[in-house]
Amino acid sequence: MQESKAEAAMDALMQMTAATSKVLRDGEVVVL
Repeated sequence: MQESKAEAAMDALMQMTAATSKVLRDGEVVVL
């Protein structure tokens, strides 16, 4: 179950990142 939640969290993060035009670099969120 933890893996499913982790994947869901990553998907949500990816969508949020794309929506806000941010990129995850070396563990840091960079605003483009």
